[in-house]
Amino acid sequence: MSLATRVADLIQYIQTGRILDAMTEFYAPDAVMQENNSAPTVGLAANLEREKQFLAFVKEWKSLSITATAVNEATGHAFIQYHFVFIGTDGKTYTYDQVSAQTWKNNKITLEKFYYDTAAK
Repeated sequence: MSLATRVADLIQYIQTGRILDAMTEFYAPDAVMQENNSAPTVGLAANLEREKQFLAFVKEWKSLSITATAVNEATGHAFIQYHFVFIGTDGKTYTYDQVSAQTWKNNKITLEKFYYDTAAK
């Protein structure tokens, strides 16, 4: 299966709210995920727990859109640009523009780094 197809499938999972399912389907057991320059989180289990904590903070999704993608089949790299708005359990509205830089091997994400403005609200 092509990398472009896998990335398109991943996006479909995310857009339909199947974020945790996407992680088990598309991430390698030893996947490393990193938010900006924070310390990376290593391993699928640890990343699932981190994502569950984030999702528990989301009270309501207002919007989530994919604004750009790029895939390099030869190197196994993909980039996805997101725009999303949600209301947190604190009642505040959060708006983010984020880029996910991914390294894929054997149809699974092995490394993903997120870039976004930490001051964005």
